Amino acid sequence: MNNDRILITGASGFVGANLAHRLAAKKDEVHVLVRPQSDLWRIRDLKKHISIHKADLADARAVLRVVQKTKPHVVYHAAARGLFLKQEEADQMVVSNVLGTVNLLEALRQVGTARRIINVGSIEEYDPDESRVQEHSLLRPANAYGASKASQSFFVQYYARFHKMPIVIIRPSLLYGPYEEQRRLVPAAILAHICNQPLKLSSPKLRKDFLFVEDALDAFAAATARDIVPGEIINIGAGKEYSIKDVVLTVQKCIGVTVPLQWDYLQQRPWDSKKRHIYDVSKAKKMLGWSAAHSLDGGLIKTITWFRDNINLYE
Repeated sequence: MNNDRILITGASGFVGANLAHRLAAKKDEVHVLVRPQSDLWRIRDLKKHISIHKADLADARAVLRVVQKTKPHVVYHAAARGLFLKQEEADQMVVSNVLGTVNLLEALRQVGTARRIINVGSIEEYDPDESRVQEHSLLRPANAYGASKASQSFFVQYYARFHKMPIVIIRPSLLYGPYEEQRRLVPAAILAHICNQPLKLSSPKLRKDFLFVEDALDAFAAATARDIVPGEIINIGAGKEYSIKDVVLTVQKCIGVTVPLQWDYLQQRPWDSKKRHIYDVSKAKKMLGWSAAHSLDGGLIKTITWFRDNINLYE
């Protein structure tokens, strides 16, 4: 990928920041698009190694100016809004995740330099009670964020199929790793144990497929290197689900510290499921030659090490 110009949207966020750090380390020409009001704490140390462009995805003209200036060969559309918004704020999710995506794709279509566009989707687009989630599973989101991401997918497929744009939709399961928001399960559990503080939790029985972010980045890279039909959808995950209790106890084991666990302290969200399910990643293995390289223990150990080294970012 050397000599490629790369554009990352949402680089101030968890996934985008991890992408920016990896690609900057490879000495690629990295451009990032962030909202003017974004807190850039995740990429502050990269300012000398990447080009930062400030524009709101909802502003079509501003987005077009960035795309015209950067003329990217590879685009990672990782910008997403809604994980920490209330369901009543669905309008903000639509503006960012749907309108923002349309504006980006229109700009990329006009400039025409991109040879691969990776649209980062979400497991939230699927029915949380589906027993076996595959790419052809019915999109039946159970929250406003998932609904906005599902709508995004439909627009992405439209541009891929009717405008022949080289877009691949990658839908990760629940990602964790460096730079994650501290309100999320894995960072909250790690920080509580490092700081020896009680950990407030919801139900121990909720089940998720947890994927280490480095493995997701490997899948993104594979999707840029393979000849894939525009509009293809590929699920990526560990292919194995764990309960919230499994994850917290694994964090305890890896750190070697035990703190009080306050189960059922946090209200369970209506769309969280206790049912067992399989996030089928066989298509990723076939089309990308990819499977998760990290076990839950392995990914958590790397994440814990990073948090120990960078705990000042969360103080």
